[in-house]
Amino acid sequence: MLSLSPSWKKILKQLWLEFRLQFLLSVIYTVFRWLDLPSYKQNIFAIIEFFSTAFFLTSWFISQFIRIKKQQKVEESFAQIFTKFELLIHKLEIIYIQAEASSRLIIGNLTGGNGFVLLNIINISDEGNTGIIAFDPQSEFPLHDVSVRWIDCNIWGADNNYTQGEYRLDLGTILPRTLVTTQNTVKLDKSRGVNLNIFFNSKAGLHTQVLRMRFLNNQWFIAQRSFNQDGQILMLYIDENYPLNDSDEDWIRQYQKTN
Repeated sequence: MLSLSPSWKKILKQLWLEFRLQFLLSVIYTVFRWLDLPSYKQNIFAIIEFFSTAFFLTSWFISQFIRIKKQQKVEESFAQIFTKFELLIHKLEIIYIQAEASSRLIIGNLTGGNGFVLLNIINISDEGNTGIIAFDPQSEFPLHDVSVRWIDCNIWGADNNYTQGEYRLDLGTILPRTLVTTQNTVKLDKSRGVNLNIFFNSKAGLHTQVLRMRFLNNQWFIAQRSFNQDGQILMLYIDENYPLNDSDEDWIRQYQKTN
């Protein structure tokens, strides 16, 4: 009696599992076609023809069905992987944005970010000839180690004296939205106006403010600008009715021409 090794048994079993449907369908098809033939055509060649044709076609159809089904599973798997990848990218973007915001917050609190300070003249007397020096931070973060030097161009350098009209202050840390007032008063020259050049230094960097004030019709008008050490304009403001005089710089004249 012929005996098969275990490996051959597994192979035959697997073949039966994979082709049993094709085999059964082919047998059924062959029987129906055989019974439909006239008796003189019923022979072994007809059986082989019907069975082989049916077996080939059913095998091809089922293999295509299985292939398409596997392909759909692969596509679905890729779609799931792509979706998970998109979610991962989205999470990484959120983490990056949060990290960037945290870094900006930390650096801003340590250095002051892109903030700067403006010198303002407040509490102008009723006569309009004196005012108080105050400092207004333009920053969302604290500004640390702020020092300022300003020059009154009306008196600085007169008679070759380059110490008169120059002032210095150490302001330390200035908190956002906190006006820092001082005891320093400034004389407001109604005829020559106010001409101050102000130089700030802090952990946020160096920046310069140019402040000009002119008196007309019992009212002071302001022109000022601030720029950093790279020449980038941080702030530019000129009152609409600011009166020009011969000493005013080109940036004031140019602004009024374009506005």
